[in-house]
Amino acid sequence: MRKSAAVLFFNLFFFCCMAEVGFPPGKYEISEEGRRNAEFMQESSMFYYYIRKKDNKQAVRYFQTILEKKPQSEYLVYWGIQLYKQGLLSEEKLIDIASRHPESPILCGSFAEVLEEKGKTKIARELVEKSFSYYLDPPSETEDPRGKDPGVFPDKFQMLIETYSALMEREKNFQQGDKMLEKFFRFFPFKKLTEGTLINLIKYSILAEKHKKTPERTKRTDLYLKTLKEKLNAPNEFREQIQGIFVALLLDRNEIELAEALLTEHLLTEPYTENSFRNLFLLYTMKNQKQNMIRALAHEIVLSTMKEKRIPGKLLAMLLSTAFDAENETEIKMNTDRVIRLGLLDDNLCCKAVSYYLSKKDFTKARFFCSKVKNGSTRDLLTGHILSKEGKYKQALAIFLRLEQKNPRNSFFKMLAAENAGKAGELEIEKQFRNEMILKSETEPDFQNFLGYTWAEQGINLKQAEEYISSALKQEPLNSAYLDSMAWVLYRQKNYLQAKEYILRALNLCKEPESRGVLLDHAGDIFSALGMKRIALKYWQMAVQTESNELDINSVLKKLPRPEVVPVKKVQNPAAEAGDRKTGPAVSETKSF
Repeated sequence: MRKSAAVLFFNLFFFCCMAEVGFPPGKYEISEEGRRNAEFMQESSMFYYYIRKKDNKQAVRYFQTILEKKPQSEYLVYWGIQLYKQGLLSEEKLIDIASRHPESPILCGSFAEVLEEKGKTKIARELVEKSFSYYLDPPSETEDPRGKDPGVFPDKFQMLIETYSALMEREKNFQQGDKMLEKFFRFFPFKKLTEGTLINLIKYSILAEKHKKTPERTKRTDLYLKTLKEKLNAPNEFREQIQGIFVALLLDRNEIELAEALLTEHLLTEPYTENSFRNLFLLYTMKNQKQNMIRALAHEIVLSTMKEKRIPGKLLAMLLSTAFDAENETEIKMNTDRVIRLGLLDDNLCCKAVSYYLSKKDFTKARFFCSKVKNGSTRDLLTGHILSKEGKYKQALAIFLRLEQKNPRNSFFKMLAAENAGKAGELEIEKQFRNEMILKSETEPDFQNFLGYTWAEQGINLKQAEEYISSALKQEPLNSAYLDSMAWVLYRQKNYLQAKEYILRALNLCKEPESRGVLLDHAGDIFSALGMKRIALKYWQMAVQTESNELDINSVLKKLPRPEVVPVKKVQNPAAEAGDRKTGPAVSETKSF
C-alpha cells in the first residue's frame, strides 16, 4: 500500500510540475533524456522509501541501479559508504562498482578511502590508479589523453590526488607515487590545485624528501610551497583544518612564516568556527603558549557544544591534558570531575595527572589517578614513582626490580632500579645495574648521563664521567638534565667558569620545579666557588623555595647565613633618677627578643 502511495505521489508531483510550466493540453513526446531523468527520480524515491522502511534488501537493489546511472553524485557515493559500513553493501560489490566507473574520481577516491580504513590498501591503490589511468593514458593510439581537455579538471578530481598521495605516504612507496604525480602534472596545471590539495601534496613531498632526498623531490616541494604561498596572498576562501604533523613538517623545513599564515588564515575567512580555533590551538602549541592553548580549546568546546548539543568528550579530555601541562589550577579544578564523570580518563591523561599531583606533593590524588591506569606495567611504574617521591625507596626498588625482570632490555627500568637502590642503601644492587649500564653506555645517552652524574656525586672517574656526558649531549644538546650533569662534573674538576656556562644554559631550558631545585642548588655552589657570594645566596634561596623532593633542603639551609643575634643593651630609666615613683618598666611592658 505504501509503495503504491509513493508511486502515486511521484506521478502526481510529475504531473503538477508539467502543469506548472504551462504546457497546453495535448499529446507530447518525452525525450530520451527526459525519460531517463524521470526513471532516475522514480528509482531514487523508491530507494529513500525503502531506507525509511528499513527494508535493506530492496534499498540496496535500488541503490545499485541509481548509482550506476549517476556515479558522479556525491550524495549517492556517501550513501554507498554508509551502506558498506553498515554491512548492507558487500565489499565485492563496492569494488566492482568502483572498478567499472574509473571516470568518476569522487566515487573511486571515496571508495578507496573507506577500503584503506579497513586495511585493504592494495585494492584501494589499484582503484585510484585505474581512475588516474582513465584520464592520463590515451584511449587509443590515435587519441590524446582525456587529461589534455582543459575542462576535465573538476574539483572532485583533486580528492583523488589527496587520497593517492596519502596511500603512497602510508605505504612509503614514494618512488611509484612520484612517477604517477609527474605523469599527472603533464596535463593538469598547478595553479588549479586547491589549498587543501596543495597541503596534502606538500606533506607527501616533504616525507618523500625525508625518506630519500633528491634534487627532483626538493624542486617539486619548493614548487608546491611556492604555489600555496601565492594562493594565500591572493583572495581566497581558506577553510582547511591543519594537522599537527603538517605543521611539524613545515617547521622542520624552516617554513615558520608559512605555518603561521596557514594557522591564522582561517581566522580571516571564517573567524568563529571550530576549525579556526583548532588551528589557533596548533599555532599556540607551535609557540609553546600553554595558557593560550587552553583558551583556544575552551572556545572550540563552546562552539562544538552549541552545534552538536552535547559536550565534545575528546576536546574536553584534551583541554584537561593541556591544563595539566600548563599547571593551570583553575582549569584542572573545573574540568577534572567532568572528565571523570563522563568516563573520558585514559592512561595518558592519568599519567599527566599523577605527574602534576606529585609535583604538588598531593600523594592521595596521585594514587587515585594511578589506580585508574589500565595498563599494568604503566600502573606499576607510576606506583614506583609515587613511593620514591614519598621517600619509600625500598618499596619503590622492589617494584622497579620486578619491572626490570619482566623487561630486561628496557634501559629506563635499569636506571630507576639503580637510582632507588642507591637511595635505599642497597649498594650491591646499585653497582650491579651500574655495571650493566657501562656495557651499554655507548648507545644509551640516559645511561651515559646517569653514570657520569653518579661518578660526579661520588667524586670518582671524573674524566670518564665528562666523556660520557659529552657523548650524551651530542645526541641531545638541549637536554637540561645532561647540561646540569656536565656543569656538576666540571665543578668537581674545579673548572668553575665552564661549569657556570653549562648551569646557566640548563636553568634557561628547565621549567620543571622538581628538577629546578637541584639545578639552583648546583648554581649556588658554582657561583660560591667563583667568589660571587651574593649571587650564590640568591640561587640557594630560590632552590629552597621550589620545595623539590629531589633536593636535600637541609643541606641547602646549612649554606645560608644564619641571622646574627644582636645583644640588647640595658637602658637606665631616667625617671628613677629623678625620684619618680615608677622605678622601672612593668612586667607587661617588657619586650622579649
